[in-house]
Amino acid sequence: MNSADPFETFCAAVCAKVRWPFARWDITQELTGHLQDHAASLEEKGLSPEEAQSQAVAAMGDPAELGRALNRVHSPLWGLTFAVLRLLILCLAFSIFWDGFLRLDYTYLLSCFYESSAERLERDLESGFVEPVACIPLDQRRQLDSLSIHYARAHLVLQASTAGDPEPVYWLYLEGNFWQRDPFHQSAGPFTSTLQSVPPPTVFSDDLGNQYDSPFTYILPGVDPRASEVYLDYDLFGRHYRLTIPLDWGDAP
Repeated sequence: MNSADPFETFCAAVCAKVRWPFARWDITQELTGHLQDHAASLEEKGLSPEEAQSQAVAAMGDPAELGRALNRVHSPLWGLTFAVLRLLILCLAFSIFWDGFLRLDYTYLLSCFYESSAERLERDLESGFVEPVACIPLDQRRQLDSLSIHYARAHLVLQASTAGDPEPVYWLYLEGNFWQRDPFHQSAGPFTSTLQSVPPPTVFSDDLGNQYDSPFTYILPGVDPRASEVYLDYDLFGRHYRLTIPLDWGDAP
């Protein structure tokens, strides 16, 4: 018989009177701790380990009576009530978190990974790659399910290296924002689609009948200088819209 047997036997007798099963482990741990502390104190006074364990158990009294007293404290009704309350609190916390998660404005969520048209334009202007021709205010908004798109303005620029050519090259940069409220809604908006292997859902054309094959969804290179309007058509999964961009050539060469 090992030294833990008297303690285990006593704790088992106590827990046999406790009806709430989930309280038995805690009761066993607490009683065992008291018994071990008492036995250690008795050993320090000169008792053998066996005698110390026996006296420590005897000092605890009748295990059945102690078990009945603990059963009144750990009533199954109270135990079940606390378990249900814990579950309700967890469900409430999860519900609050989930509701808040779905209500987040995912503004610029994807633009963290992609360079925006405004950043690209600023970089191209600073490098001298393009020269400004006109800033065209748009302030047009489009809604695609949970995706909101705001086209703020368009920038018409001249490719600097072609300024003296008989046929200079003009670029059009679209500037705007998007908001995605549903993080699980998959969309390929004009500011987010950068997969070159998949045709973008936006197509550029103009009032002269030109169709532009642009690898970008917010930048259009090679704008025909004879055109007075450029059109951006979105067509994906049965959702359509057209953005009309009036061109202001000003004193462009």
